[in-house]
Amino acid sequence: MKFYYRTTFPTLHVQTEELADLPLPKQLTDTQEQAITSIVDRILAAKRDNPAADISTLETKLDALIYTLYNLTPSEIKIVEGEV
Repeated sequence: MKFYYRTTFPTLHVQTEELADLPLPKQLTDTQEQAITSIVDRILAAKRDNPAADISTLETKLDALIYTLYNLTPSEIKIVEGEV
């Protein structure tokens, strides 16, 4: 979301109409929602237990789920990840 907002909107102030323009997936399946929720819960628990915890593996899994929701291509993923 940070990438999209940073490259789309000119100001740091969030306006209601700008939020309405964000390209959010219309519906998640129960399986997708559970998978995302599970990973986020694990990230939060790890950081609560140890603020310095390495959560990179969980973040990678979460990113992959989000990329799937948006049907991103490998070249689009490289752009989002700053590899281009």
